Amino acid sequence: MVCQAPRVHNSWSEAIGHENKDTPASGRSSLSTLDEIVANFAVSNGKIALQDYFQPYEYIAMDAGDRDLGSGGVALLDPSVFKGTNAVTRVAVTIGKNGKAYIIPGAATGLDSSFIICNIGSSALKIIGYGWSGADMDVDDEQGGDGYVSSYTNVTTTAEGSVIGEGFTSSNLPAVGSILAAGKSLTVPINFNSNEVGNYQSVFNIWTNVGTKYVLLTGSATTSPIAKLATETSEGGWDTSGTMDFGMVKAGIIVTRRLRICNEGGSPLQITKSKPPIQAELKAGNPTSDLHEGQSIPAGECAYAPIDIEILLRTTYLISGF
Repeated sequence: MVCQAPRVHNSWSEAIGHENKDTPASGRSSLSTLDEIVANFAVSNGKIALQDYFQPYEYIAMDAGDRDLGSGGVALLDPSVFKGTNAVTRVAVTIGKNGKAYIIPGAATGLDSSFIICNIGSSALKIIGYGWSGADMDVDDEQGGDGYVSSYTNVTTTAEGSVIGEGFTSSNLPAVGSILAAGKSLTVPINFNSNEVGNYQSVFNIWTNVGTKYVLLTGSATTSPIAKLATETSEGGWDTSGTMDFGMVKAGIIVTRRLRICNEGGSPLQITKSKPPIQAELKAGNPTSDLHEGQSIPAGECAYAPIDIEILLRTTYLISGF
């Protein structure tokens, strides 16, 4: 979405609308008005909120010369063709009246989840503090076990959210000192996102006036799936040229070759489109179950589908006697 504020030129609107003053700034920094930007909105707890934005650093001069950005739309490019670095999987492009094309990398969004803070007591609950630890742990005595975490890292909050562990953030963590009335609860959104392959965990601790509780957060960052297509040869090998050669096939004889898809990436590969052949002479052996739409192929594994060819005999009948 491209947004442009009303063109009201006075000291108040210029001070609010042109907050960055031609200075490059993070797209996660605060912004009072949506002026000369490409905006990315998110929905959290039923509310629409500005997640991040792109604004050309020379937007004031562009606006003064009637070469503003808000005159065109935004195109999201095909993610299977256009990708960025550092886990960016969506890329957008927009063109302003100045004749420039702006290529905008989308945020590496990661995976979203949430947990609930619930006050099941009869008096108010007050949040005193937060902390997190990436160390291995057993379950704390208070929650049914015999382990503990000896030290915690304080939660830090920036324009991008609150860091509640390595790779884990929350966009709406209740402020320290927040009061939760008896019988009430609230949902805390969390996001896991990492550019480094590996397994992650965080013990996120919440201190309150009525005790301490924790949430164990775990996540795994892997590389993207990579599909490798091959067809079986008459010698039992595999050909990656994209051609399935059945050779010379005699009429009435069925010859079978297998189609293979291997996942050479680090995360599951999902088949989104699959149209197996179903002709009389060329058909898939199991068209509804092999390499079907929605099938998931784990990392490092392969899936197969037999393809049959059969040259049918043509019989000519001579009818006489009439």
